[in-house]
Amino acid sequence: MTRNDTLAMDASLTFMTLRFSRLVETGDDEALSG
Repeated sequence: MTRNDTLAMDASLTFMTLRFSRLVETGDDEALSG
């Protein structure tokens, strides 16, 4: 595996983590307001 492959994997993992945490935050807000 090359360094570029590792960077690409890290970038996609970071993006997925940010997206997941954003979904969780939205769900928590809806649950609290509901």
